[in-house]
Amino acid sequence: MDNKELEKYLVEIGKTPLLSIEEEIELAKAVQRKGTDCDEMKRLHEVYDRFFETIKKNFQYAANCLTQVANS
Repeated sequence: MDNKELEKYLVEIGKTPLLSIEEEIELAKAVQRKGTDCDEMKRLHEVYDRFFETIKKNFQYAANCLTQVANS
């Protein structure tokens, strides 16, 4: 994946609104009823992708800060 594709991916997942606890529970219940091949599972997948990318960015930022401190 080149930088343009990665940036496009990050912009797209950034458009995904986060879920409330209640919404996540309802989606999870729907997946239990319907199975994993349903729109509710796709929605959970989108939200989880956004969550993990946010965590990854925060970790990378913290790692960069620690590297700068260590090198100074």
